[in-house]
Amino acid sequence: MFRIFHADIRKMIHDKGFRTCLMVNILYQFFSVLILKTINILYPKIVLYADAVAFNYGTISTFLIFASTLITTTSDYSDGCIRNKIISGASRVNIYLSWAACGLLHGLIHSVAACITSFLCNLIFFLKWDTYTAQEILYYWLIITLSCMALGLFSTTLVMILGGYKASYIVGLSIVIVMKIVSLEVLDKLYPENGICTLTGFKLCLYQFLEKYLPFFYPMMRPHYGLFTYMMGIGGITVISLILGLVIFKRKEIR
Repeated sequence: MFRIFHADIRKMIHDKGFRTCLMVNILYQFFSVLILKTINILYPKIVLYADAVAFNYGTISTFLIFASTLITTTSDYSDGCIRNKIISGASRVNIYLSWAACGLLHGLIHSVAACITSFLCNLIFFLKWDTYTAQEILYYWLIITLSCMALGLFSTTLVMILGGYKASYIVGLSIVIVMKIVSLEVLDKLYPENGICTLTGFKLCLYQFLEKYLPFFYPMMRPHYGLFTYMMGIGGITVISLILGLVIFKRKEIR
């Protein structure tokens, strides 16, 4: 198990797709700050706070995590690595768990990189915090990191189930796009910029459930629920991914 995991980590770190996504992550932070700073210089009335910079990652986190995991995990199928591992005697459970752990690492590495980059940007441009306290900042990064790790596992499981075909990209990116649209719709209705929430009945309960328990929503806004609520959503998608991955991958025909 540990030998397989060690080999998979090395392959992941050296994968061009993973490195490209990580570079996009870091550059996105810097260029976002430069654009905001330029706007601030042209229009001094628009004040630029560290709050606006520190959490840019949330807007692209899901896309990055899915792209990174889809590219690296799919290549393991196309290169014949998974088939060779099975032929050499490795168990399917160990193979899946190894890549599941790598999926968690994708979310962890991208989130840590984004956190460090955003704080460096704030230091470079001498930006001050507006409404966030140190405790709230740490809590936000804790939630976003855990949710990205869970989504990395979910995306990796998707590839392991679908078999590394092009369908993995279509299904994975389709899920990201749909969930992005849904999250924007749900959050706009629950927290409208003007006025109060007008939702009632079943629709209100459904929207609140989605916002509370789907990790796709967590990076999109400031955490305002307790840790237990967020862990319910993160733990739920993690357990479901692991069970489906183990059950389906153990019976899947590997070509």
